[in-house]
Amino acid sequence: MHFQDDHYGHVDTSDFYRHCQNTARVVDPYSALAKLFVLPMETLPGGISRVRFLLVAAHQISEGLTMYSWMSHFLSLLNTPDSELSASLPKLLEPESFQKRLPLPQEDHYPPIRGTRARQRWFWTLTLILRHIRKPLPPAFPNPLRRLIPRPHATPMSPTYDKTLNYNRTPPLNSFACQSILSPSTTARLHRLCREAGVSIGSGCFALCGMVMMELEEARHPYTPAASRKPFIGSFPLNPRQFFNHHAAPDSLMLAFSDGLVLPFLSSDLDPEGRFRLLARSAHRQLRIYQKRLRKEDEAKLGARSPGRVIATNYIAAVERAEAKLPPQLRTGVNPQGAYPANVNFSGATCGVSSVGRTDAMLKQGTYSLDGKEAVEKRFAADFRSLDMGVRVRDDEFLIGIGGSAEHVFVNVSYDANAIDEVRVEEWRRRMEGVLEGGETARL
Repeated sequence: MHFQDDHYGHVDTSDFYRHCQNTARVVDPYSALAKLFVLPMETLPGGISRVRFLLVAAHQISEGLTMYSWMSHFLSLLNTPDSELSASLPKLLEPESFQKRLPLPQEDHYPPIRGTRARQRWFWTLTLILRHIRKPLPPAFPNPLRRLIPRPHATPMSPTYDKTLNYNRTPPLNSFACQSILSPSTTARLHRLCREAGVSIGSGCFALCGMVMMELEEARHPYTPAASRKPFIGSFPLNPRQFFNHHAAPDSLMLAFSDGLVLPFLSSDLDPEGRFRLLARSAHRQLRIYQKRLRKEDEAKLGARSPGRVIATNYIAAVERAEAKLPPQLRTGVNPQGAYPANVNFSGATCGVSSVGRTDAMLKQGTYSLDGKEAVEKRFAADFRSLDMGVRVRDDEFLIGIGGSAEHVFVNVSYDANAIDEVRVEEWRRRMEGVLEGGETARL
């Protein structure tokens, strides 16, 4: 934990976040997998103060859903009396207590393949063959926000926060962020269109991202014939908990990955609401495969992308990735596919899209009162106001994270600024806020 007011009287949150993302790694895995920065306190009217926190966590222990769960627990701890916290410390520091509280790794939750040893071998054989014969997704149009010529090196940051950050190393690329917030009127229209189309809000958000990328691609290449337009493909992470009946609050990283979701290219000449409904229904058909609870009969379904094989295919892919990442002298030579190599997608996705759903169910303003008799008696109370998230990206990535409430939908983007143009990202933000507002940017 680092208190920034030991060194700085004021810290701009967005600027400090950008520096954290574009200097040497904040987290040293040999000492800790997370670091919490407490930014200088701001005094507000009415005896209230605002405190901002910036938590940097290694991706191997956390993702979006887990972070919301952690922040909810963190808020609960802030509202716990000091006496209770002090009394609980001796027990919490016992090694046996650590062992009981540490979450199991994702692999320990994987459901066993049912049946005899022969049936299990048959399942894995079919899975490997299905990966070999599956039809790859069609080529997608590339991200229209990309630079014509990528920057070869990251731009170093000025040592503004050299008391707490390490400026001696510059990352191989610049990782920048952008936030877009849909106005209440745009959010209400989005919800209405999703209800009329009979789709989930998550499917609607996916369609919205696709619509905006299609418009930007059309603007960048206006003379491409309609028949030659490639589809939008959004890669997205899966929440695998439902596939092994893990229904507790997210407490550690659990991720699986899909090949991607394909949306047909629709011209901006078409009615926006009509385009949205078509794309949302297409997204819904593909997403619902991963949103249903796994049933026993799903295990028998053939298909490389069937629900019963999601965890198995992800496990095989993870083994392959781990082997490929090792230096040559440390590789085991293990090849799960044997003589039948997987038929992989040769074309990358247009961008990445991830939805955490309604976040006010996990963390919302007003959970704890800051006035009234209860707050006076406690002498200290803390309540939630807002939360932004992002990741340190890899080459060419443009990762869209979506969540929200009944009133607002927020979109947080992390992107490779060496490959993606910042000016075009700002145009993307304006279109995201205005695409359902008759082409005008929503007023917040």
